[in-house]
Amino acid sequence: MRRLVLPLLAVISAPACGGDDDTGGPDARPRPDAADHDAMPTPLCINQTDEACGYTPEPVTPADYSLAEQQALAERFNPAMVYTHPDIWAVSVDMLLVHGTEGLMVAPHDGRLNFSYDVDETKGAVTIVTPQPDLLNDDWHDLPTTDSGSGRGLVYFLDFPGNNLGNHYTEETWTAAWVGIQGDTPTAAPFPPLQYAHLFWLDKAERLLAIQYWFFYPYDKFTNNHEGDWEHVNVVLRAPEGGEPTFGMAQFSFHGRQLGVDGANLYRVTGDDGGDHLVVFVGGDACLNYLPDCWCGTASGGSFPYPGRYDLGYREDVAGTTAAPGRAIPAGDFTIQLLPRLEDVDYAATPNLSWYGLPMIFGDPTIEANAPAVIATENHRAPVGPGPAHDEYDVGIEQPDDALPISGPQPFDPPDGAAWTLVNEPPSTVFVEPPPRNACTPDPA
Repeated sequence: MRRLVLPLLAVISAPACGGDDDTGGPDARPRPDAADHDAMPTPLCINQTDEACGYTPEPVTPADYSLAEQQALAERFNPAMVYTHPDIWAVSVDMLLVHGTEGLMVAPHDGRLNFSYDVDETKGAVTIVTPQPDLLNDDWHDLPTTDSGSGRGLVYFLDFPGNNLGNHYTEETWTAAWVGIQGDTPTAAPFPPLQYAHLFWLDKAERLLAIQYWFFYPYDKFTNNHEGDWEHVNVVLRAPEGGEPTFGMAQFSFHGRQLGVDGANLYRVTGDDGGDHLVVFVGGDACLNYLPDCWCGTASGGSFPYPGRYDLGYREDVAGTTAAPGRAIPAGDFTIQLLPRLEDVDYAATPNLSWYGLPMIFGDPTIEANAPAVIATENHRAPVGPGPAHDEYDVGIEQPDDALPISGPQPFDPPDGAAWTLVNEPPSTVFVEPPPRNACTPDPA
């Protein structure tokens, strides 16, 4: 059962566009003239649809900000991250390009399903791309996207080492494969922490600039299980023309839910770079009772605004508290890989981004060790990545689930060190008593 906790939502929500004096609804918010916008910025719409707020997302072009300027902004505001599962962090897709078990594969598909493709996995349909390109050093973004014989679409994919074998925490071999490749130290790993960054205008007239940070994880072991996992947050800046950009708000995305939070109610840190870095808390440890079985996992990838225990119809624990510190990775330890508009990508210079220009999913197309309800809703499939095929790409602050029950956020206990110097922390009213742990437990392995 979902539970709505009003004290928290009163803090993190904002009035419909226009502030407390707005009695005419979202569409009544006046749009400022360009001349007076910088002097008196309008209130931000935190949790409204783009249409209702009047926001009109559009691309950022090199005429707005050069690619070098986009890169610099993305580095200045990229998130610090706290992981609940210590053996996984956001990495480059290069990890999959290097360690895909059979090389780049291709199969026909019959359209999109949820966050993936309806891939034809019948014998003979899935083939290894021949000749196999050097996935790091060849430009392969112009591979065919339509089957010449049948006219069906084609989708490309790579299979990460390991698999999921069942519902128990330990019934997977993905983590062992990850540790075998990466070791235990993020900055010394063959594939150190990396975030992808894509800029777009949430509203150019109001100079609201969104930086969409994408996080790639090679697997998702949770109450549903699939290879490949793409998660994201939006950091929205006020970017006055000719002036310094400042942090406005952020959008968090987890388990199909959207949550906008004003910057004043977020944990933000700085470091030697002088940046203003949101702290993202990555889920999560949970069990869900798909009768008659209990399905559990520790790596959901969901991006949360606070640590604590979240009641989402199941209880998900998110690290970052004194009792459960997790693995904290400073913003400065992440490499930032820019994902500009597709037409602005120089594939000759960055051939390892060839996946960005193709229909591609990021793992074995399906994982059959899932609850029947997961399979029925197509949540056992490998996902598409950031790009026009992703439903949440180039999309700003969305309407949240009205029943979104964030029932147990707890205070963050920052690690020692200059990289975790707080520049903002939420008011104490954000934090409420967490719900109890799930009674559901899995059968022994």
